[in-house]
Order: sequence, then C-alpha cells, then structure tokens
Amino acid sequence: MSRKKCVRKVWNPVENPIARAVVENDWHTSKITAEIHVLVGGDSDKLVNGAGRIYFVVLGGCLAQGIEAEDTDVRILRGSVEALHEQAENPVIDETRRKSLISGLSACNRLLDRIDRQHVANSAFELSARLKVGHVRYSDLLTVGGLS
Repeated sequence: MSRKKCVRKVWNPVENPIARAVVENDWHTSKITAEIHVLVGGDSDKLVNGAGRIYFVVLGGCLAQGIEAEDTDVRILRGSVEALHEQAENPVIDETRRKSLISGLSACNRLLDRIDRQHVANSAFELSARLKVGHVRYSDLLTVGGLS
C-alpha cells in the first residue's frame, strides 16, 4: 500500500476571505481617522496619507465597477487628487486645498454607495499589498483611477 504524497499548499492571502475581511475592516477604520484629519487635523503628512488611502481605494473600486472617468463625482475626486498632490509638497495645510480634499471625501462617500463591497475590499487589499512593499505615489492614484 502506497502512501499519498503530502502536497503543501502555499497560503495565498488574495484568495483567503478572512484576510480580505481583515484588510477591508482595517481600511474602514482608518477611513474614519483620515476623514477627521482632513476635516480638522493640523498634520499635513497624516492628512495626505489618510486622504490618499481613501482616494486610492475608491478610485480602484470605481474602475472595477465600471464608473466612467467623466462621472461628476469622479471628476471632483480627480480635482481632489491634484490638491492632494500639491499638499504633499507643503508642510503647511492650505485651507483652499483642505476644502478641495473635503469635497473629494464627500464625492468618495457618494461613490462608495454605488460601488460593490467586493470591489472596495479588493481595492483595499491592493492598497495594503502596495504599502507592504513601498509607498503609493501620485502616479499610482492616476493609474488605479484610470485618470492617466
């Protein structure tokens, strides 16, 4: 009688629904903190980091959902990405940019109502994977949102 050969499976977090749920939950938690920083925070780095994470996930969800780049909320978000890019180079938070970022957050919340939860989870997972190996750059936001 021969023994069956034991085949060890490599754990793939992309296919693991629990890992995806944890990443999605972490994103939703960090989204709230990021919104607070955008609304009243005084730390430019935290503001840029938080808003950038929200924008990345929402733009990725829009792309997966098939929401057009010419959609009104996506256009507002595009302007907010530009303001975010300008703010990233500045340690002092400009109130005009803050207002643009707040408009972007409002657009994100409206867009999230139109995006399937699975697309948001996938985009949050992609963000998490990118952050493990480096930073998310301005060009990544443009690419993931189909804005380039």
